[in-house]
Amino acid sequence: MTISPRRHGPQVLAAALVGAVAVFGISEVGRLLFPAYRGDAHAAPSSPKVSSPAPKGPGIDCHIGGNAVVGGHACGVDNSVHIRRSVYIKDDNVGKLYPANDPFPSIQLSPDVIPEMRQTLEQCFNYPNTSDAKEKHVIAIIFGHNVVSSVADNFTLLSLGGNSLIEVQRLNGHIAITLRAIDDRDNRVVEIVHDGYKVDKYSHAFVKKPDKSTLLVEDHLGNILVNIRFLNPNAISLQGVFRYPTYPTLSIKQDEVEIGNFIFDYNCHHNIGPNTPIINVDKNGCHFA
Repeated sequence: MTISPRRHGPQVLAAALVGAVAVFGISEVGRLLFPAYRGDAHAAPSSPKVSSPAPKGPGIDCHIGGNAVVGGHACGVDNSVHIRRSVYIKDDNVGKLYPANDPFPSIQLSPDVIPEMRQTLEQCFNYPNTSDAKEKHVIAIIFGHNVVSSVADNFTLLSLGGNSLIEVQRLNGHIAITLRAIDDRDNRVVEIVHDGYKVDKYSHAFVKKPDKSTLLVEDHLGNILVNIRFLNPNAISLQGVFRYPTYPTLSIKQDEVEIGNFIFDYNCHHNIGPNTPIINVDKNGCHFA
């Protein structure tokens, strides 16, 4: 039997290092013993880390696209972390809208409109700017390429399942509107009653108030939920997305109005009555005045 001489601590360590280098190579051994060691002086640097403190509490929303976590919320990362804050400032999420002094906007008719209807539509679209309309204090709303005007003190723009979601009124001598808008999670975000508005401060919505006559509210995804302007004491322009559970969504864009599978475009209603909804959706389908 052969008996090997006992090796002392340093000798054992040296032998182990020589064996490890032979098996794994000096680069890997260096990484194991010295974490800061990189082996290759020209190796690509590691990804930078976000050093700023993460926001805390509610009111953080994210653009989903990656898998970083900021303040307990999953956020997308594309070279930076995008964070949108909810409304917390009282002056932003609750307020009042005041009429501007804008003329009623003109609408350029599409070439597809048949010649027999062009003159009638042009006259109807321009009616809110006429002296007759001003003398009668006609109230009017423009939404997409559509106009509704009336001498009545109120009319319904949108009714879903018998529920009036958008009503236009005359209040204290000038136009007013009552509406509510919910997001795609069925959370009520915006409510306007006459000329006062309230935005739920926990909805992750974003409020823009460029002037005292305009309110723009984006939902938690950055999509326009309500964009309204009190043009003058007798007119309002409206864009937005209006939902009601189990019913099709009404989407009002600058150049198009869509509800379900229907496109509502180049329509004009003059002197609409108070009991006739312009857009009425019930269990029997969509009905247009």
